[in-house]
Order: sequence, then C-alpha cells, then structure tokens
Amino acid sequence: MSKDMYTFLTSGTFPDFFCEACREQIYLFSPSGNLYGSLDDREIVLPWIKTPPEPSNVIDLFPTEPLRQLGMEILPRLEKTKTEFYSFPWIQGADIRKYWVRWSSLKGLGGALFFRDITGFLWTSQSFNVVARILQIAWGGVIVTDRKANIISVNPAFTSITGYTQEEVLGKNPRILKSGYHSSDFYEEMWGQLLLKGFWEGEVWDRKKSGEVYPGRLRISAIYDENGCVEQYVSAFYDLSELKEMQDRITHQKYHNNLTSLPNRLFFSDRLSVAIKRKNRKSDSRGHIAVLYVDLDRFKKVNDSYGHVLGDKLLVQMAELFKRNNLARGNPGYMGGDEFAFFFVGSSVKTGFIPRLNRILEILRSPITLGNNVTVQLSGSLGVSLFPEDGETPEELLQHAEIAMYRAKKNGGNQYAFFSQDMYQKVRQKATLELGLQRGMAKNEFFLLYQPKVDLHTHQILGVEALVRWQRGKQKNVIFPKEFIPLAEESGFIIPLGEWIFRQVCMDMVAWDTEKIPPIQFSVNISAKQLHRENFYSMVTQIIEETGADPKRLTLEITENAMLEKKESIAFLFERLRNLGFQLSIDDFGTGYSSLAYLRHIPVNELKIDKTFVDPLGKDNLSKELIQAIISLGKSLKLSLVVEGVETPQQQEILLGFQASMGIQGFLHAQPIKLEEVKHRFFQS
Repeated sequence: MSKDMYTFLTSGTFPDFFCEACREQIYLFSPSGNLYGSLDDREIVLPWIKTPPEPSNVIDLFPTEPLRQLGMEILPRLEKTKTEFYSFPWIQGADIRKYWVRWSSLKGLGGALFFRDITGFLWTSQSFNVVARILQIAWGGVIVTDRKANIISVNPAFTSITGYTQEEVLGKNPRILKSGYHSSDFYEEMWGQLLLKGFWEGEVWDRKKSGEVYPGRLRISAIYDENGCVEQYVSAFYDLSELKEMQDRITHQKYHNNLTSLPNRLFFSDRLSVAIKRKNRKSDSRGHIAVLYVDLDRFKKVNDSYGHVLGDKLLVQMAELFKRNNLARGNPGYMGGDEFAFFFVGSSVKTGFIPRLNRILEILRSPITLGNNVTVQLSGSLGVSLFPEDGETPEELLQHAEIAMYRAKKNGGNQYAFFSQDMYQKVRQKATLELGLQRGMAKNEFFLLYQPKVDLHTHQILGVEALVRWQRGKQKNVIFPKEFIPLAEESGFIIPLGEWIFRQVCMDMVAWDTEKIPPIQFSVNISAKQLHRENFYSMVTQIIEETGADPKRLTLEITENAMLEKKESIAFLFERLRNLGFQLSIDDFGTGYSSLAYLRHIPVNELKIDKTFVDPLGKDNLSKELIQAIISLGKSLKLSLVVEGVETPQQQEILLGFQASMGIQGFLHAQPIKLEEVKHRFFQS
C-alpha cells in the first residue's frame, strides 16, 4: 500500500464512513482510479463481477452496459472531496435487485467505493402505504419518532391506551409516558441495545394521561435510510393490564381457596415456614409459634339440613368473621371441608395462648345468619401444636395440631386441646389397626360367632345373632368388635366388612337348612353407613339371589341412631325390604336421641331393649319402670320384643314378672358361640 493510501486510511475521515459501511462491499482506489483491491477478505457480493481476474481499476467494476456508462460517469467525480451516491438496477434472469454505489474521496489521496444491495429498503418504501393502513387498525399502540426521538406520528390504538391524542404528543419525546418505576440504568441499557442491535424489547411500566400506571410490552426498532443511517424509530406496545390481572387471578387461585379467599394449605404452609425460619434466625428460645387447627362442630348437620349452598355461605361468613375479629393477625388459612388453621407467634409458655384460644372458641359460637330466615350457631374444636417442641416443619406442626383437634372433638367439641406425644402414639396405633383391617380381610382373618336368642318362658331357641370376631396376625389373638368396629365405621371399612358379614350369614343359613334341624331366624347387624349407601338394597338382593337364602328368615338389626337422618328415604328403604320378606329390628332401643314418632312411619317388626336398661334391674326401680314402658309401647304397636344383656337369674325373674311374651339374649343362656355348637346345644342334645 502506498504512503498516500496509508495516509488516507489513517485520516480522521475514513473511520467515520467505514463505521457506516459494515454491510457494504468496499473497494479502495488511487487518485488515478486504479484499485488497490477490496478492504478485507470478504467474498465479493457484486453478482456482475467475475473472478478471476480481480478488477484493476474503477472502470473494471462496471464491465458491461449499462453499468459501463455508470462507471464512465463516476470516474471524473472521484477527485471530489465529498461523498456522493448513485442507485442502479441489476437484472439477471427473473432476479431483479437494486444497488447503490457511494464513494468517498480525499483530493489527491484516492478514496473508496461502497456497494450495497438496497432491494429490501425499496420494498419497504413501496409497501409503506399498506403498512400505514395496517397500523391504523392495529390493536397495539404505535409511536413513530424521528432520529432525535421526537414523536412524528401515533396510531389510534396509542390514543385508546394512553389517553393522549396525536395532537397532544406531536414533537414531544416519548418520555411523557414515563412512570417513574424504572431507574436510569434501565433506560441506559435500553438505548445501548437499541444502538447496538437496532431494536429493544421488554416489559415496561408507563403512565397514562389520567395518571394511571400500567404494565406494557414494548418493542423499539430503528429504521435506517439508504445510507444505513438511523432515520426513524418505531415503537410498538401493548397494554398488559388485563393479562397481568389474569396472571394475578391465577396466582391467587393457586395459593388461595376460591370460596373463602383465605390462603390454602400450600400458601399457609409457606407462610408458616417463613415464620419458622425467622424464628430460627433470631435464635429466640423464649417464644413459641402456636399452630391452631380448627374444625367446625355440627357443620355436616347444617350441610345436610339446608344444602351445600347455605353450607358454603356459612364457610364464607366464618372467614369474614375471622377477619372482623382481627384474627387475620393469626394468618388464617382454609384447610378444606369445614377446617381452618391459624398460627400465632408470641408467648414463652403455652398457657400464654389460652386467652386467645378462648377468644377463638367464643367467635366460633357466634350466631350466623344465612338468609331465608336461617340462623345457625355452631362451635369449634381446636387442636394446638407448638414450635419447636411439637414439630420443626409446617407439615409436622399441622399434623400434630390436627391430631389434637380430633382429641378435642372426641371429648365433646367446643374446646381446645394441646398436642401431646401420647396422642401421636394412639394415632399411630389407629393407623396400624386400620391397615390391619385391610390385610385381615385379604387373609380371611374375620369369622362369625352366633349368640342365641331364647324365649323368656320356655328357653327354646328363637334365633341367633351374628357377631364378628377378628383373629389377627400370627399370634391369632381374637379381637372383639368394640376394639375395631368404631374404626371400621370411621374409615369406611365397615362397607366391605358389612357386606362380607351379610354374605357369610346367608351362606351359613343355607348350610343350616341342608341338615335336618328346625329352621331358626338369623339376625345380622347393619351399620348406619351401610344403610345410607345408595346401593344397599341392590347389594342385599344380589347376595340373596347368589346364595339362595330366604329373606323371611333374615332379621336386619339397625340402631336407632341410624334412622335419625334421611327419615323419608329410610322409611322407603324399609318398606322395600319388608316387601322382600326381611324382618326389621331396632337395636339398642331407647338409647337414641330421637322422637318416638318415627315408629309411626318406619315399618319395623321388633324392638331390642338395650343392655343399659337391664344392668340396673334389681338395684333401682327406674330401670324396671322404663322397661315396663317399652314393653307397653311394643304391645300397643304389635311389635316383637327382645331384651339384651340378661346375665343373672335375678334379671330373668324380674322380666318374667312383666308377664309379657319376649325373647332374651345374654350370657345367662349362651355366650356367642360357633354355629356348630348352637346345633349341638339346642338341637342335637
């Protein structure tokens, strides 16, 4: 390279136009028009240049007509000390492209020629009217500024979003929309990327004419002229307010219960976890975190009596009640069903929480009006666990508080109970027992014994009552019903167990009939949960059909409490069962909390007087008078009578004194025994 060319390249002018020419093909020339070659090693982008050989002068860059004529016009102008450009077409087959050529020279030092394909720029120009029409109907806002960022045009959507008309913003900088939410670093980064890459995109907070701040999605693009210089900036933006609101709603639904708007279990646990971490950081051993688990007493009765709509309304009003009474400080959460939770940070001893617990119990007893002249008054059972002694994680604390809640509920409700380890042990035993029930069914560990019912006067057998036993595990220990039936009822295991018992009784009765033994009545206990299942009727009829048992020889014993709910549907079910031939007996009669009026509507055959009336016989006259009243009631309704729990000759003598026909059942005549022993004792002997 000549000294003159070196001077040119290192002059203050060349770097300026070189920086603007990053997308161009560059050729350097001498004052006489001879080419030094291209500035770098990039491939030649001019389709009319054939290589080899390389062009040696400016005219060689325009080898054929009509380009040759263009080269002849350019050559005399190369010595001018200013920059000029021409545009010209290049046609090759079906490909029509357009280029411009620009030169920059220093008198006496030569210069450079720049070639650029400007087809894309021309297309944009030709399509400008179409684009303009599109922008007019676009739902996103558009701002067009000049190179100095002064607004020269906006579209109608801009006005709809911001509230500014085009006349109000023309000539102004878009910073009139600035919300003040972003730092100067944010805008420096935005402009840095815009200058470097020609565009910027991201989320911003802007301010409307009304002063309202809103979130938006913004893209700014630089528009270049044919010289590659920024001519305009175009900003397209969208109001994200509705989208953000939707996202907020989704987030709220994820962490809150839709009905009560209280934090759900997930969010409550997160809050509790934060409180635990804060407590650990402070290393404050003096204070506790108390976690409360609340269950509404008798909520199921409200749901069943008034329907789920008013039940839901009750839950909503209960949540509002917590807020009105400043229980929001206790970080309330909704655990599902009729259960809530709180946690409080404070007292160094657990007794310090007692005033707050009593206050919550008082709030739970508040009368609540549900509309339609319905006002209810409930109470609550509260379980309390303390951090750190009762657990170190939200899961442990909630679990232990819930265990304590069940203790409070078992003790009658409307009270609180603090968690203790013995509660946990009982829960574990209960869980083990529940699992054992499932395994026991699979391993055929259940079996039936039968307790005879005999005539009070003749002692002749009238029938037998099936009683289930559980011979559990490898030790073969026999477990009595009082130890596992309550859990079976609670867990729902009573459904498959009850079905197994009914089927086994039917099979035993059919087997009895195959021998030359007089027929007797077989009784089977039916739980409330079985009775209230929709498929109960179909279950018993299917088993009767499959086993061939005679329903007339089957007595279904149902406790009085089982008939307290859904009286109309129970009456209809009993009528259907009676029509099939089943005998129906009210077990534990006199122990339920109901009116005797149901006896007028529910078709039963038998009353069984509960053992609790028999035990005091001979010790007080009240029991004797109560039994006399029940006998009179049974006679007037033409119902059979059976007295349970007769264990002593004295009790039997007192019953004989009533001079009534009845059956008796108890250890005086027979304990529960196997069916084969029943045959031997009452028939074969």
